[in-house]
Amino acid sequence: MPQRTEDEPHSSVHPGGAPEPIDAVCVGETMALLIPDGPRPNGPGSGSPSPDPGTGPHSGGPTSGAGSDPVRPSRGSDPDAWSPSPAPGAGPRSDGACAPSRFHAEIGGAESNVAVHLARAGRSAAWLSALGDDPFGHLIRSRLTAAGVRCVARTDHERTTGLYMKEPRPEGTRVRYWRRDSAASTLGRPDAAQAWLLRPRLVHTSGITAALSASADALVEELLDAAPPGTLRSFDVNYRPALHGTRNADRLLDLARRADVVFCGLDEARSLWGVTDPRRLRELLRGPDLLVVKQGAEGATAVRGDLSWFQAAPRVEVVEPVGAGDAFAAGFLDRFLDDAPMPECLAEGARLAGVVLGIPGDIPAQPSTTSHGSHDLHVPRDPQDSRSSRDAHHSPSARSSQETHDSLDTHGSRASPGPRAAWETVSGPDLGA
Repeated sequence: MPQRTEDEPHSSVHPGGAPEPIDAVCVGETMALLIPDGPRPNGPGSGSPSPDPGTGPHSGGPTSGAGSDPVRPSRGSDPDAWSPSPAPGAGPRSDGACAPSRFHAEIGGAESNVAVHLARAGRSAAWLSALGDDPFGHLIRSRLTAAGVRCVARTDHERTTGLYMKEPRPEGTRVRYWRRDSAASTLGRPDAAQAWLLRPRLVHTSGITAALSASADALVEELLDAAPPGTLRSFDVNYRPALHGTRNADRLLDLARRADVVFCGLDEARSLWGVTDPRRLRELLRGPDLLVVKQGAEGATAVRGDLSWFQAAPRVEVVEPVGAGDAFAAGFLDRFLDDAPMPECLAEGARLAGVVLGIPGDIPAQPSTTSHGSHDLHVPRDPQDSRSSRDAHHSPSARSSQETHDSLDTHGSRASPGPRAAWETVSGPDLGA
């Protein structure tokens, strides 16, 4: 049976024996990423306005870190890849370009990117998934732990860690995947118990996780349906044509309707459901308390009840769009957990996405802890210092009918919901113990 391991020590425990709640648990697959060494080909993307942050087919990319070792990927194939993948190596490709002879390894995953950004902001954040007992799995665990994220990951001794490769081209970056039957594809409904044992204020997952396997889809449903009162449920649609195809449009809509906060690109809504307007998308989703619509270079719109807020996108010189959508979600959620006014939530999401658009990886370099600048100091926050985004009366039976207008103040910002609902510890098996 797979063994559960953790790199981070257990949370501090109250005298009564229950661990202190953490701010966020992010659930989903993180893969090893191979990036060719050498200069990036000239082409579109350099110096262009910011694209839709992370709603294209490449969101959920690398988490940068020092000490990358050059590696060579082995030949593989994956039904989710854009095309069959030849073994990378020196020499000309079929299109006449010269293939790189060396690669360096990073890590990438939509949910772990969010966890890293939240940890960088001073939040207590955990990442829940499964990894293979292989060098790539060890790399992922090491990188996330070094970034301040608590890793709660099963080690699967029979399956490998997922792998993908970025292939920069003049016309844009191409991504190839080797993820079929990966360790993370074994994620399932029982894994949700591990999330609830951490007593998170927020659980975040995405449509990517739901598409990994039938069991992973059941896990996403469990996270959205069985969250304890006081736990905010966040869902990023993260539509990937190569992964989802056209068969999952109804399923993604169903899962989005179960969440409290939904992130969706307008281009995703257009491709999935033929919707081209944030208000119409809100009407289609119905269930969520809050919808955040990413609108590419225009900006982003938050819609809650009859109120909406718009934030223009920053104008930045785009180096690589991969991961900007995850940064936007993390920045938004960081401020939302503090009950900040909606314009502040949108502004922080846009700011962080703009930073990521201007770097080759998904995560900016770790800020110095010796600087006295306000932006360089990240002091971990006590989860008790800020309020829950959802009261206990937002029970599963009441979520779809609860009116949201009365929770807004005259400035359109979210009023404080008062004391946070009592946390509930959900018992469950310690998987793999």
